[in-house]
Amino acid sequence: MPGESRNSAEAPSDNLVQKVRAIKTQLEQLEPFLLVSSLPSTVLTDLKEAIDHVRSTLWAILQA
Repeated sequence: MPGESRNSAEAPSDNLVQKVRAIKTQLEQLEPFLLVSSLPSTVLTDLKEAIDHVRSTLWAILQA
């Protein structure tokens, strides 16, 4: 009903929202440096795999 508060399982904590926004900002700031860097391919592969895993998780959550 309108005006009722959500339980903690439904409403993300402010801390989690801040972390997600910070990660998004960091990734956006990192991108231009990646384009001109000469990082080892293992580092880039590790980053790609981590991002792919998060994307898969988010996709599953959005489809649920």
